[in-house]
Amino acid sequence: MSHSCSLPDSGSNDLLQAVLDAIPYPVFYKDLKGRFMGCNRTFALSRGITLQEIAGKTVFDLLPMEEARRLDFKDRELLAAGGEETFTQTVSNPWRGMREVVITKAVFRRGDGSVAGLATTLIDITEQKEAEAALRRSQDLLSTISSNVTDLMAIVDPQGRRLYTSPSYGTVLGYSGKELAGQAAADIIHPEDRPAVLEALALVFGQGVQQKVEYRLRHRDGSWLHFESRANPILHPAGQPQQALVVARDVTEHKAAERTRGEMEVQLRHAQKLESIGSLAAGIAHEINTPTQYIGDNTAFLGGALPGLLACLQDQRGYLAGLRAAAALPPEAAELLRRIEDLDLDYLVEEIPKSIRQTLEGVGRVTAIVSAMKDFSHPGAEGRVPANLNHAIESTLTVSRSEWKYLARLESDLDPGLPPVPCLQGEINQAVLNLVINAAHAIEESLGGRNTGKLGLIRIATRQVGREARISVSDNGQGIPEAIRERIFEPFFTTKPVGKGTGQGLAIVRSVVVDKHGGRVTVETETGRGTTFHLFLPLGPEAGVAG
Repeated sequence: MSHSCSLPDSGSNDLLQAVLDAIPYPVFYKDLKGRFMGCNRTFALSRGITLQEIAGKTVFDLLPMEEARRLDFKDRELLAAGGEETFTQTVSNPWRGMREVVITKAVFRRGDGSVAGLATTLIDITEQKEAEAALRRSQDLLSTISSNVTDLMAIVDPQGRRLYTSPSYGTVLGYSGKELAGQAAADIIHPEDRPAVLEALALVFGQGVQQKVEYRLRHRDGSWLHFESRANPILHPAGQPQQALVVARDVTEHKAAERTRGEMEVQLRHAQKLESIGSLAAGIAHEINTPTQYIGDNTAFLGGALPGLLACLQDQRGYLAGLRAAAALPPEAAELLRRIEDLDLDYLVEEIPKSIRQTLEGVGRVTAIVSAMKDFSHPGAEGRVPANLNHAIESTLTVSRSEWKYLARLESDLDPGLPPVPCLQGEINQAVLNLVINAAHAIEESLGGRNTGKLGLIRIATRQVGREARISVSDNGQGIPEAIRERIFEPFFTTKPVGKGTGQGLAIVRSVVVDKHGGRVTVETETGRGTTFHLFLPLGPEAGVAG
């Protein structure tokens, strides 16, 4: 996988220089033409120049021609390919002569994504190489070093038996020296990984070449830890491998981080889709609003005009019926009376006003939903601005109605005296939505599913408490089990089945309230009774104190 860094904002140059100067090994960065744009103090000292003098120079100004050409060629290759590259090379140092260094180069980009240049780090490994040679020559030195490292170090024979184990085996895996002495090396290797380990050792002893292998080792508590290891042959004076030095590094947390990153990438794609859907929803809501207004206005017009028309028809029917009773009804009027009587006028007089009222109620409901969709999907301001929290909550409840209407009754107790709350309204909408959906899922689990004929209760309330606004979302589900209460705000932690929950809902709530608003989140829960989440948001300085 290739990586690249972004070009820093010009306003953060002082911070960037401070960070670079804190790095103990040389670091510099250059533009597309190979000119130095900056470096850290360590690099400047290693070349015998000042930070100001380095700007604008090229590698040809600092190194011998042939050496400079090699490095310049590498730079051009990487700029063309993008990404990053790590390689080892011997370079000259004006004070220390020729040094072997690990060079890592990575492109960095501008804000628009275009490549702006290369950032480079240099790690001098000359002493490390010398130490490795000394390590192979001296078993005593190996013991001294291995006693002070956290990596696992072992010397094994061709049969895979451990001849030496470093103290870190006990530190990392929890075994005592006596316990390790009573085990074969393969005993603590995961059964699925043993064939790969044995094959790697066979190559080390058969061909005398270094081998890299990953495997799992069993901790004393029964858990499995992941390790990356390198096995190097220890040669007999005759030149044949007689032992192998195995150094293994615990990468369990790294593996977990990789999994988390993969899950986060999935969630990011999902969030991007939701963002697109939100933008579409706002547009659709806007498009629906205009024809809905036409329908509402025209229906209201008909509702006002029809009673007069119906009354006129009733009067005509009565007049014509009177003429017919007096035998004075002309033939053409008799036909009109028949048609009026065929209309079932009494039924129309009763039902048409009802239909118009129901239509206007439906149009009002559509208008409310459209307005809520527009409010909820509106991106809002970039910074916190005073907002009507009650109105925002009402919009969220309208938008989320399909999530809870078949599972629960919803009661709202919104404080009409709550002052405007400085907030990112879109973020607060999302937090409240997550809590409402979480409450609906808790009730669904408590009821044993949807469409059971039973309804739970979700209650949402707002209050001013001191200099904070409090939003409370309660449900009468089963509550949160005590064993997992400490983990509910962890990203990706969920007890819901696959496809039902992502483990992000409550983590987002906490991030929105605590990290983005400087507020706090508290939880009250009782097993078998339900749960209440309280969100506390700081009020502006102009708000009074309430209890």
